Amino acid sequence: ASDREQARSCYQRAVKLDGANATYFKALEQAHVAAAQFEPLTVAREGSANAVLSDSRHRAALFVLRARIHETRLEEPDRAIELYQQALDLDPNSAGAQHALKRLLYQRGRWRELIGVLQREAQQTSDPLVRTQAQFRVGRIFSERLGELPEAATALGRAMQSSPGDALVLDVLSSLY
Repeated sequence: ASDREQARSCYQRAVKLDGANATYFKALEQAHVAAAQFEPLTVAREGSANAVLSDSRHRAALFVLRARIHETRLEEPDRAIELYQQALDLDPNSAGAQHALKRLLYQRGRWRELIGVLQREAQQTSDPLVRTQAQFRVGRIFSERLGELPEAATALGRAMQSSPGDALVLDVLSSLY
C-alpha cells in the first residue's frame, strides 16, 4: 500500500477511536481529496459537521462543502439541494447556500421550493433592494412558471411596498391586468 493509502487508513482508525475530534476528520478529508475519493469525502465531512455541534455557522459551512461535492463531483443535485437546505436551517445567513440552492431549484424547475426560499430571503433581509428582488422573482415565477396570477400580483404588490415606484416591478404588475 502506498503512503497515502496508509495515511488514509490511519486517519480512518483515528476517527473511529475519537469521533468528536474535528482535526482527525480534517486530516481524513485531506486524504480523500488527494485521492479524489469524493463519496468517502462527503462521509468525512458529515463527521466533521457532527464534531462541531455547538457551532452552527461552522456546521452550515461544512454542509455547503458537502453539497458542492454532491452537486459537482457526484452529480447528485437532489442530494445537494437537501444539504444546502440543511445548511440554511443551521445558518439562515449562509449566502453560499442560499445562492446555490436558488440556482439548483431554478435549474431543476422546482418552482414552489424556489418560491419558499425566495420568500424566506425576503423576510430575513433588512435590505429593501434584496427584499424587492426576491418578491419580484416570486411574482414572476407565479406568473410565468405556474400561471397563478393572483399570487403573482400579491408578490409583486409586496415588491412595490419594499420599493415604491420601481418601474420594472410596476411594468410587470401592470401586465398582469
